[in-house]
Amino acid sequence: MRWIIALCLTVAASASVCGQWVGPLSSDVNGFAMGAYARLAETGDNFVFSPLSLNFAMRMVEEGARRTTSAEMAAVLNPAEGAEQIGGNVRRYQASLNGNGACDLTVANSVWVAKGYGLLPAFVDTLKLCYGAACGQLNFATRRACRLACAEVNRWVAGQTNGKITNLLTDNMLNANTRMVLVNAINFKCQWMNKFKPKNSSGKDFYSIDGTTKNITFMSQTSDFDYCETADFKAVEMPYEGGRFSMLIVMPADGQFGKFESGLTSDFVSCVVDSLDNEHIALSMPKFNAASSVDFGQILKAMGVVEAFSGAADFSGMSGKQDLQLSKVVQKTVVEVDESGTEAASATAATMMVKSAYFPKTKHFDIDHPFVYFIRDTQTNIILFAGRYVKAQ
Repeated sequence: MRWIIALCLTVAASASVCGQWVGPLSSDVNGFAMGAYARLAETGDNFVFSPLSLNFAMRMVEEGARRTTSAEMAAVLNPAEGAEQIGGNVRRYQASLNGNGACDLTVANSVWVAKGYGLLPAFVDTLKLCYGAACGQLNFATRRACRLACAEVNRWVAGQTNGKITNLLTDNMLNANTRMVLVNAINFKCQWMNKFKPKNSSGKDFYSIDGTTKNITFMSQTSDFDYCETADFKAVEMPYEGGRFSMLIVMPADGQFGKFESGLTSDFVSCVVDSLDNEHIALSMPKFNAASSVDFGQILKAMGVVEAFSGAADFSGMSGKQDLQLSKVVQKTVVEVDESGTEAASATAATMMVKSAYFPKTKHFDIDHPFVYFIRDTQTNIILFAGRYVKAQ
């Protein structure tokens, strides 16, 4: 299984996973994740995104927000954390992820500033200390300069995502008003703890949400998984090597996907996880690819980040002036699910612009109807990636 994610926002120290900061961070990231998920679900199609990458990129922007702009962003991004905690919590969590054991997982950030545009030393220091963000300069003065700047940022993103995302920024996202691009990248590669054997893969029917049926490749294995089953849904959690990360799949009862999804919250996901019991499962699931390209601007506004996108925005914590606003938020994501494991990459760019146990008998779980899925950190319960598969491709 391979996950590739890229996210772009355009704007007109080491610690273990423990301590009091984990609960608020998990609550904030997961609450934000499900808020974004609910609005993406309105598209009615397959999608995948990285709520962690989106959240962390927006937090970098939030570091420079002041007054009402800051209050709005905090209410959406980190209501459980104090303003003084957000950067430190990101630093702690990123440190716990980078170089993690059995999984190849890294988080990186960078800041690209227009030549001649001055940032406050305190803002630059915060991004370096809390986000590990390296700072570079770019020229946005002409169309040719913007094309070169776009290529430079894209090279950085490609390098951080092992070449999986090559065109995060497009030329029309940058112009003479651009003053800064902030980029977050997450790269994740991990094998299943219980791998599927390719020889056991075969064609089966998947029943899509639109009523159509298509024969696609299903992966199959019989093994021990954490599992739960109710009248409303079935759920299984598949761990990756090392045990820290897992994929949670929840398949609502046939014909109940819309009703189920409308009630999907971070508390419900936590409840599902708490309800899982170890079972001997004959598991069958699709081998699938999915790709998403999402403009998060309207979604963030609907969630409550409004002033940041307007001429009233106050990002004076970045430059000491109130001349910047958020203009565009775009995420690109690709996921490949196969027998071996998962590879995921997420890149986020923010651009500032001037205003203008016991085993019973074997149970069978055929994931042949629309389902939702989450890649999550089992130590912190933080959702790294989320998506749904409702139509066979």
